[in-house]
Formats: sequence, C-alpha cells, structure tokens
Amino acid sequence: MSVDGSVELYFGPQPSAGANSNLVLTKIGEQPVSFIAGVRYWAESPDSGPDGFGFGGVMTFLFPK
Repeated sequence: MSVDGSVELYFGPQPSAGANSNLVLTKIGEQPVSFIAGVRYWAESPDSGPDGFGFGGVMTFLFPK
C-alpha cells in the first residue's frame, strides 16, 4: 500500500516465497487482498513420499489502518 492510501498492483517472483511462486497485491471492490501461488515438482522421493507436480495457493485479506 502506498503512502496516499492507493493500492499498487505487484506481480513478480518473490525469492522468499520460493523460486516458482508469484505474489499479487490488488483490490476486490474496496477490499485489499494478496494472492500467492506456486508449483513444484518432486524429481526424487522415497517410495511413500510425494511424486509428480504439486500446486499451492493462498489468498489473504488485508486490513490496513
């Protein structure tokens, strides 16, 4: 959120969130929200472990003061 109270849209890789993750900050109506999503692939894992591709995502409602 900028100093004047407007919400800026940011889309791009977030190193702290993982190499294959992207963060989006935007508004739905007047409600600021952030989205982050990413994919992963397990090249190797134990027999009982995960395999193939995985996907994860989070939506967070923001309540600035």
